[in-house]
Amino acid sequence: MTHRALRLTLALLTLTLPARAAEILADSRIDAVTVYPDRAYVTRSASVELPAAGTHEIVFAGLPAGLIEDSLRVRGEGSSPVTVQGAEVRARYDAAGTDETVNALLADLERLRLELRAIESRSQAAADQKIFLDSVRDFSRVQVPKEIMTRASAPADWTPLSDFLYDAYEKNGARSLEIQKAAEAKHREIEAAERRLQEAGRGRSIGERDVIVTLECAAKTSFRVELAYLLAQATWHISYEARVLPKDGTCDLVAFGNVRQWSGEDWKDVRLSLSTARPSLGARMPELAPWYVDIHQPVTYEKSQTYARKASRENVLGSAAPAAMMAASADMETAPIEADVAQAAQSFEQGAVTFVAPKTTTVLSDNRSYRSQLSTSRLKAVLDYETTPKLSSSAYLHSKITNELEYPLAAGSVSVFSGGVYLGKSSIGAVGRGETFDLYLGIDEDIRVKRVELKDKGGKGLLGLRGKKTYAYRVDVENYKDTPSKVSVYDQLPVSRNEEVKSELSSASPQPAERKDLGILRWELDLKPREKKSVEFQFEVSYPADKPVVGV
Repeated sequence: MTHRALRLTLALLTLTLPARAAEILADSRIDAVTVYPDRAYVTRSASVELPAAGTHEIVFAGLPAGLIEDSLRVRGEGSSPVTVQGAEVRARYDAAGTDETVNALLADLERLRLELRAIESRSQAAADQKIFLDSVRDFSRVQVPKEIMTRASAPADWTPLSDFLYDAYEKNGARSLEIQKAAEAKHREIEAAERRLQEAGRGRSIGERDVIVTLECAAKTSFRVELAYLLAQATWHISYEARVLPKDGTCDLVAFGNVRQWSGEDWKDVRLSLSTARPSLGARMPELAPWYVDIHQPVTYEKSQTYARKASRENVLGSAAPAAMMAASADMETAPIEADVAQAAQSFEQGAVTFVAPKTTTVLSDNRSYRSQLSTSRLKAVLDYETTPKLSSSAYLHSKITNELEYPLAAGSVSVFSGGVYLGKSSIGAVGRGETFDLYLGIDEDIRVKRVELKDKGGKGLLGLRGKKTYAYRVDVENYKDTPSKVSVYDQLPVSRNEEVKSELSSASPQPAERKDLGILRWELDLKPREKKSVEFQFEVSYPADKPVVGV
C-alpha cells in the first residue's frame, strides 16, 4: 500500500469512528430533596448539548464531600437516543499548580493511602485473632469447670492453655498497639501530603467532589440529565400543636416539619418532601442469634508455685469488662425559622409517611432549624379527669384522642393548648391508624379532691406469731362544675418482695374498677354538677413478728 493510500484509509476510518468530545461542565441546579430522619436524597438536573456522536463526560462540579457514592443514580431524556454508561465520583481540584507538581503530589497521596489500607488490613487481622482468642477463652470458661467437677482432669492440666492465652493476648495487645501507632503516623503523613497539595493550589479536594456522568450518543443532540444522591448531613423531625376544645370534644392537631442540614450546599427553591422512612435500617429483617443458658460453675484453683501468674490468668480466662467509648456532639440547633403556613400533601406507603410541601422551599446549609406546617387535622377527644390524691389534691384534665387519619402519627413533641391557653410541652410516641394517645391538659380547680386517713380503723397488732398493720383511707371528690364530670381516682397497696410478708385489700367501697400491676388501684366516679362522692378502702400488711420489716 502506498503512503497516499494509507493516509486516505486512515482519514476514512477517522470519519467513521465516533468522536470523543471534551468534558462538558454541567450548569446544574437542585430540583427536589426528600429528607429522611438521618439523611437526604437530593435530585439535581442540567440541560446539556452533546455536540457530536461519541462518548461525552458531563461534569457535575463542586458537590458536597458527604455525598454517598453508592447512592448515585442517573437518568435523563433527550431528542435523540442517549445511553448512560455510568457515573463516578472524583476529588475536585483547582488547576493552580503545575501539572508536574500536582501529579507528583497526587501520586504521593495515593501511595500513602494504599499504605494506610495495608495497615488497616493488619489491624483487621489482629482484631480477627482476638476474636479467635476470645472464643477459646469463652470455651475454656465452660469446659474447665466441667472437666474439674467430673475429675476428668486436674487444674494443673489446664496450665498450658492458660499460659498460651496469657502470652497470645499479650502479643496481640502489643501488636494492636503497634498497628494503631503506625496508622496514626500514616494519617499524619496523609494530612501533611494534603496540606502540600493545598499549597499547590488544590486544597479544595477535601471539601468538594465532582461527579462525572458518561453518556454516549449516535448524533448531535440536546439532553437533560438528572443526577440523584444521598447525603448524610441532613435530618428532620416532626412536632405538633394540640389545641383541645373541651366543649366540642375535639382536638385540632397541627403537624410541623423541622428540617436541618449542613451538607455544604444550599437548597434554594426546591420541591421539598419529608419522609418518616429510614433507609439506613435496611430492608431485611434482623436475624436472631442463639441465646445460651447454663449453670454457672466457678473455677477453683489450688495455691501452688504453678499458679504464680494466677491474677493474670484469671483475667484471661474470666470475663473482662469491655471498654466503652462515647462521643458527645453539641446541639447546634438554634431558634426555628418560621416558613409560610401551608398544607403539605401526604402519602402513606409501606409503613412510611411522606409529606410534600405545597410550594418550593429554601433550606440553607447553616444547621438551623427550618419549620413548615405540614397538616391540620381535627380529631375526636374523650375528656375525663384523673387524680392521685396520695400525691396531689388536684384533678388533672385528661384527653384520650383517636388517630382517625389514613396514616400513622410519628413520635414527636407536642405543645398543648386548651382553648386558647398554652398549657406546656408534652410528647407522644408513634400512634398507628385507629390507635389512641393521651394528652394532659393541666389542673381544673373546679374538681376538689381530699384524702383522709381513717385512724380509728387503722393500727398495729399481733395475731399469733405474726405482726399486722392496718391502713384505712377515704377519698372525697366534689364536682363544682355546671356539667357532669368523670373522674378516675388512683391509689395503691404496698407490694411485697418477700413471701412471708402479705399485703391484702380487706375492704373497699365502692370496689375498684381496676387493679393494675404493682398494687395500683383505680376507681371511676361519675359526678353530676355540684355532686360529691367518696371512696373508702382498707388494707392490711402482715409479717413475721420476730423479723424486721421495712416499708410499713
